[in-house]
Amino acid sequence: MKQLHISTFAAAVMLLFGHTEEVHAGDPLTYKVVGDTVTIKDCKETASGPLAIPSIYEGKPVTRIGDWAFYGTKLTRVTIPDSVTGIGYAAFSKCGSLKSIDVGEGNTEYSSEDGVLFDKNKRVLIHFPAGKGGHYTIPDGVTSIGDHAFIKCARLTSVTIPDSVTSIGALAFRDCFGLKSVRIPNSITNIKMGAFSSCSNLTSIIFEGNAPFSFRVDAFSSVPEDAKIFINPGATGFGEKFAHLPVIILKELKINTFSKIDSRFTISFETQSDSTYKIEASDDLRWGEIGEVQGTGSSVEFTDRRKAIFQQQYYRVKLAE
Repeated sequence: MKQLHISTFAAAVMLLFGHTEEVHAGDPLTYKVVGDTVTIKDCKETASGPLAIPSIYEGKPVTRIGDWAFYGTKLTRVTIPDSVTGIGYAAFSKCGSLKSIDVGEGNTEYSSEDGVLFDKNKRVLIHFPAGKGGHYTIPDGVTSIGDHAFIKCARLTSVTIPDSVTSIGALAFRDCFGLKSVRIPNSITNIKMGAFSSCSNLTSIIFEGNAPFSFRVDAFSSVPEDAKIFINPGATGFGEKFAHLPVIILKELKINTFSKIDSRFTISFETQSDSTYKIEASDDLRWGEIGEVQGTGSSVEFTDRRKAIFQQQYYRVKLAE
């Protein structure tokens, strides 16, 4: 992946044609100058800690980060200046120590939020740093997850994909070893090559709607043998197997009764053993989680004990991931 340092002779020849590639003393970056623009071509794999990409190199604006430019580095934080208007393919892949990518507010093409890289309008999630972990909720309004976006994020345990997302890119979650379950919203219409491949702990894939219109059969390749796809009753396009994985139809959750004796905010519903259910409530159809119930294999009750509930409430029950 890494570019070799060019010889003095080669540098001189390239300089004659207005094209240079060189490294500043002590600078881990390799630059490529073409005309009045500069591209970051490479970074030493030994580079560590935070790095601020310069906006100017030899009097010319740094406008692009090349393909694979920071591949495999030990950087913990990268700051991208306003001058950068292009970022190449898999530029930050396999950076296991990287926890934050920050973009200047004046950048016209890119933005960042909580250290995650997006396009300017936050419609495309471009890269989630591999050094970040735990649970991550993709911001509402994002419409696509880019190629390689979460690749090798071994510390990522779960992710919430909002209904605004319609496409999951190629190898987007490949080698996310800590990912155990994923919920695919019904808005997803396109899942590309190897999107969740080699996620060695991924056993639960829940589809909230019908099968995606465009779907690669290798999207879940090399996941555990006991991995299953769960769908809702009435969902179409799946069959007994989908993407070579067995399909399980979830039992439809029904709220049986509302208590009129103990509390008008008590509900009961049928459960499966060894399952967890999340209770959500709303008075204006904007839902919020208010509790959790462990399944018993029979009917259970839940009482909304929040204080000062004066208005009418709506409730719904969802099977937890």
